[in-house]
Amino acid sequence: MTERKYSVASIGLRIDGFLDATLQNGGIKLSYEIQDAAPSDDDFETPDVMVKFSGPDVDLLLSNRAELLLALETTGLESLPTSKDTAHVSVVDSDGNGCAITTSAGYSSGVTIPGTGLVLNNCLGEPELNRLGLHALPPGTRLASNMSPVTARSSAGVTLAVGTPGADRITTALTQVIGRHALGGEDLQASIDAPRFHVELAGETRRVHYEPDDATAAAITALGGAAVPHEALDMYFGGVGAAYGTDAGELGAAGDPRRAAATAVS
Repeated sequence: MTERKYSVASIGLRIDGFLDATLQNGGIKLSYEIQDAAPSDDDFETPDVMVKFSGPDVDLLLSNRAELLLALETTGLESLPTSKDTAHVSVVDSDGNGCAITTSAGYSSGVTIPGTGLVLNNCLGEPELNRLGLHALPPGTRLASNMSPVTARSSAGVTLAVGTPGADRITTALTQVIGRHALGGEDLQASIDAPRFHVELAGETRRVHYEPDDATAAAITALGGAAVPHEALDMYFGGVGAAYGTDAGELGAAGDPRRAAATAVS
């Protein structure tokens, strides 16, 4: 019998969030129950977690396998929505110029522009960017985006460039980092390293994802949200990259240990 890698306790809320958005956006009328699978002693691979479906569209699900659910079955639990194809670069020079660029392939459309190596994104297929449901926008409508590259200059002459990947956690990550640094006066690297939280809305359900922090945990309990604890410095909360320069010519940069980050000052 192989050792379990997943359980309802460790992955159930992520599966629930994925299925809730998928079924809602697809207009599929199903109920589901997430269960730990019974262990097996045979030589066949068995799932750690099972989802039991019921409802009027069960036959539709069985006959068409609903594309996103088929993708989940094929690629495994690691494919649950955690867009990994967004990157950010922040640059500031000694003349006080600042540049922040965020680029993304989303979850990727699987289509490459011939001769360029550029992969097209799939913003029309990202649930968090299509709150009204997939295929609900009239042609020509400007798409929503969570990407928020930021440049700013203070009255003291400090130029800041900052941004992050992280899907719908982009805005909450930047709000917390910029708030700590610009309003709270914390060191830029300390502001990036500090514990974060993110509120996820799924229908009438409010889930609060958070890194270890006693004050945050107490606030979640007091407000009555569904708490989703994460490990410290979890990549779920983005990967903020920032650079700054002062009128005196001082230059600096800070990277996020939650994801692959690199800084350079020259």
